Amino acid sequence: MKNLFYFAASAVLLAFFGGCASISATAPASATAASLKDQCVQDGIIVSPWICKPEVADAYSSVGVAQISGADRAQTTKAAIYDGRVELVKQIQVQIREKLNNFARTPEGSNQEKVDSLYTAIANNIKPEELHIEQTMQSCIMPSGKVYVHVIAPKSSFETEIKRAVKSSFKNDKLQWLGFSSKQAVANLEKEFDVVIEMEKSVKVARLFREEIVSGTIVGGNKKR
Repeated sequence: MKNLFYFAASAVLLAFFGGCASISATAPASATAASLKDQCVQDGIIVSPWICKPEVADAYSSVGVAQISGADRAQTTKAAIYDGRVELVKQIQVQIREKLNNFARTPEGSNQEKVDSLYTAIANNIKPEELHIEQTMQSCIMPSGKVYVHVIAPKSSFETEIKRAVKSSFKNDKLQWLGFSSKQAVANLEKEFDVVIEMEKSVKVARLFREEIVSGTIVGGNKKR
């Protein structure tokens, strides 16, 4: 429900940012190639710089793109936002890979095949629609009908999502975590991801039966009479 709010709020706010405030890149006689080389040009039009360089200080960002189909611009905007979310997820997955590459340099992470399997398990827990993004974004609608949206996520969002993915994977992907159950392996992974992994405590089950050997045959007798 929260994510639907982000989509709806973003679509409303994007209405205020509609248009690219761009000019034709077909340079007049007075313009030179040198004057255009630092401009952001899309489809022969000079557009806002964020489309070519979406980077934002103290945040992660991407540019989502979608093509208007028919007259439904609102739906196209949502599609562009989702495309931007997908690009952000790719950035998160790169960070997960880097952390696991560091772990792979330890004795506990020496089995690269198992590390790769663990990466896939954790990365698959990152969902574009669940990523928290800024509600205020800029957009640009080109004459061709292509929509660009500047999608921004605070750094804290990435950190929270990575920790959530690790915990979720540890809980649900038992097979992929089997090779990393030692205390040292868990400690190394906790250090890389800055997260506390709650290991399942072993439970001692009382033996309900007493075994007796009678003429080479084991006979079980319930202790509770």
